[in-house]
Amino acid sequence: MTLRAMTDVGAELGLSPEDVLPWGTHRAKVSLDALGKRGGRQGRLVLVSAINPTPPGEGKTTMSVALAMGLRKRGAARWRPCASRHWALSSA
Repeated sequence: MTLRAMTDVGAELGLSPEDVLPWGTHRAKVSLDALGKRGGRQGRLVLVSAINPTPPGEGKTTMSVALAMGLRKRGAARWRPCASRHWALSSA
């Protein structure tokens, strides 16, 4: 399997080159501005599959919890009972 350039993948998804921010050869970040440009249905899934931890140790778990807490503030998320018990957070 040959990895493709992220700009090519972005173009296939309808993203402009300005929306795809290359981060190395085969990785990229997508600008948040790109979310407002795309029409159609709103997404319902955010996948945090793999990241390199920062020096303070912020990795997938920390980012997933921060994302869930941010979405909760906007009224867009529900805690899973097991996660709320694990971090001693209210599920309400």
